[in-house]
Amino acid sequence: MALSANGLDKIPIINVENACASGSTAFHSAWIAIKAGIYDCVLAIGTEKMYFDSPPAGSPVKIRGISGGMSGFISGTDVEKTLKTIDMMKKAIQKGNEEAAKKSGKEDKAKGKPHSVFMDFYAMSARQHMKTHGTTQRQIAIIAAKNHNNSTLNPLAQYTFPQTVEQVMEDYVVAYPLTRAMCAPIGDGSAAAILCSDSYLEKNPQLKERSVFAKGSVLRSGSWKKDTICERAANAAFEMTGLKREDIDVAEVHDATAYA
Repeated sequence: MALSANGLDKIPIINVENACASGSTAFHSAWIAIKAGIYDCVLAIGTEKMYFDSPPAGSPVKIRGISGGMSGFISGTDVEKTLKTIDMMKKAIQKGNEEAAKKSGKEDKAKGKPHSVFMDFYAMSARQHMKTHGTTQRQIAIIAAKNHNNSTLNPLAQYTFPQTVEQVMEDYVVAYPLTRAMCAPIGDGSAAAILCSDSYLEKNPQLKERSVFAKGSVLRSGSWKKDTICERAANAAFEMTGLKREDIDVAEVHDATAYA
């Protein structure tokens, strides 16, 4: 609808909903369509509207105290199983926070403060990674400090102040091992990518200077425990492209927290 004024109201338009991978799935779908020879040029858009001064009309109703947005999210799952998992996860996170506060001798400042249930998901996944690989909270803090320092180079970043590893560690624990400085704030944003075939690029040579070759695109599902989604997707991408880990110089990743 937003692009109809530009004469784009007669082309196929597909809405994609795949949680945190919605934008990536739009890109992947565009890539597949071009590789299949169905289209020569496809625009993939990812957008997120998360902040509202008050809930918009028609917001999803709450399910057992879960926020409207999250209720809408889990409505596409086995709701009873998901709610049991969330209850179990919250109890585990609360216990972890209390243990962390007792160990450090600091007050559990997160107690009673609201936060996204996704932070609990990421914290649980991080704790599983720590248990499996020996990852430390400080190593996660190093990632957060690096990200905060990178933000100072981007005037469009939501936050643009540096933080040291110690400052990240000293911030209050939201869901152990994640401190507040390791968690991304709520924000709105959008990004787009134009994908095209080799033949389309040959017909439009003026685009070559800005073009980037998409060597592969994969999509996977799975668990957050052993043989994770990330591992499956990475291994599939390496196999598809013939690349190895040492060939990768830059990785731009999902980063709702410093862990994931």
